[in-house]
Amino acid sequence: MIATLNPEIARSGPIYRPAQLALLRYQLMQHFESTDSAARQVEDELAKLSIATAIDRLAGYPRQLSQMSR
Repeated sequence: MIATLNPEIARSGPIYRPAQLALLRYQLMQHFESTDSAARQVEDELAKLSIATAIDRLAGYPRQLSQMSR
């Protein structure tokens, strides 16, 4: 809330709207940064999974699995 003694000015005065917009911009940027960080973590984990899958394929892991089921 805007620091003022008059509640009407605090809610609808000339300072309220720019202050509210600044707060919303800040919150939006925080959300974007959080989302970007989470997306980077997902991309890193997908890269690890891709590498592990490639290594398993090169090592013949699916063949070993099919031989075990016989």
